[in-house]
Amino acid sequence: MTGFVVYGPDPVWQWAQARIVGNDQLDVWSDKVPAPIAVRDAWADHPVCNLCTRDGLAVTPLRSDDFEMITMPKAPAPAGNR
Repeated sequence: MTGFVVYGPDPVWQWAQARIVGNDQLDVWSDKVPAPIAVRDAWADHPVCNLCTRDGLAVTPLRSDDFEMITMPKAPAPAGNR
């Protein structure tokens, strides 16, 4: 499968390999990340990915982390600093 990345303590996202191992389970790994902290699939503007359901429908992009995103809006400045 394509489109997977894993994140380790170094902290760098690395391309990963993945396989389906159960009804609702994936095994995702990268030789460059011996102790993964997070995984993402199809997490890009124009992702190249191929994870599908049994019915052949594309699975929506996924992520296991809750890291702050660079596209998140900035919190408003305190009233005294405006």
